Amino acid sequence: MKKIYCLLLLILILNSCTKNLDENIATVNDGSIFTNTVNTLSSISDTSKNDKHLIYKPLTDKEKDSIKIIEETSKSVSSLMSLTSQGPEYSDYSGHIHLCVFTNNTTVKTNHPVVSVSVSSSYAMVGGGALAYGMTGNGAFLVETRPINSTTWRAQSKDHIVQDPHYLKVYAIGMRIDGVDPSYLRSKIHIVSATGSSDSWPSASISVPVNCILVGGGAIDNYTGYGNMLTDSHPISNEWNAGGKDYRRVDESTITVYAIGIENISYPTVGYLYVTTNQTAAGINLGIGYCNAEVNSGFALTCPGGYDTWHNYGRMLVGLYPQDLVPSTEVISNDTPGYGDYGTNYAFAVGIEQRPW
Repeated sequence: MKKIYCLLLLILILNSCTKNLDENIATVNDGSIFTNTVNTLSSISDTSKNDKHLIYKPLTDKEKDSIKIIEETSKSVSSLMSLTSQGPEYSDYSGHIHLCVFTNNTTVKTNHPVVSVSVSSSYAMVGGGALAYGMTGNGAFLVETRPINSTTWRAQSKDHIVQDPHYLKVYAIGMRIDGVDPSYLRSKIHIVSATGSSDSWPSASISVPVNCILVGGGAIDNYTGYGNMLTDSHPISNEWNAGGKDYRRVDESTITVYAIGIENISYPTVGYLYVTTNQTAAGINLGIGYCNAEVNSGFALTCPGGYDTWHNYGRMLVGLYPQDLVPSTEVISNDTPGYGDYGTNYAFAVGIEQRPW
């Protein structure tokens, strides 16, 4: 009898523990353990700036849970899960200036991929780009596409408010000149940078050093909160410009802009170099929008540039990259479902050739 009583008591204790465990799992699944953190973020970030922001729609419970998940996975780096490739060479009209596009892309979808790619030892890097793709819902946007040094380009992208894991492809454009040692050519490449002031719509610009001609540039949006994403990375004369914006929630940030210049000297085989930029524009309705720019006749693409405009909530860059088959600039911008906005995409194709005179 005593044994039966002990057995019944043990069963009651086990049932009580199982019930408590089930209740704890239910608490995690309904997201209640994230409530305090998300509500704090929401109360800080719902403040609007009258000169720059519409009144935002409140975050839904699903969005609040999604933000927490994004925060927990935002530092995942996908460069270890990537695939590197090299495209065919293309040349200017002289046939002595050769360029090649090197790419590296993630093979696993993540919320915040970060990827780098380097040109081979035969080239000096003069430009690059990035493309976020494979999104299935709310979308993802570029926050970085920039040179690290004379051989390597880096990019990163992120989803925003609602998680949307995606792939990221990064591009580096290498240049070589017949009869010119690659290490000598790399020594003539100069990368300069500048960081603008913190703002909801941050911007910055920088010119290449004296006696250099602009061949490329890039930018990184140094956001710290919900997200501030790139809307602009493009050339004007010998200067590179960059800009970004927060979206649906205030997140003041700074932008660091980069300009790539090559010394304006006479090089073996080709003599002096000549650079020009071709620009195009395309009006965009709601949703994803594209704009393409080819280099002027006789030139070879060194770097893509572009920016987008908007009228209400905003549009951000999804892609700013050289197309693979016939290198030209492709600019892609997008909004998010329920926050549609129209605007214009501008694409810039920076091209180089042997000076024809």
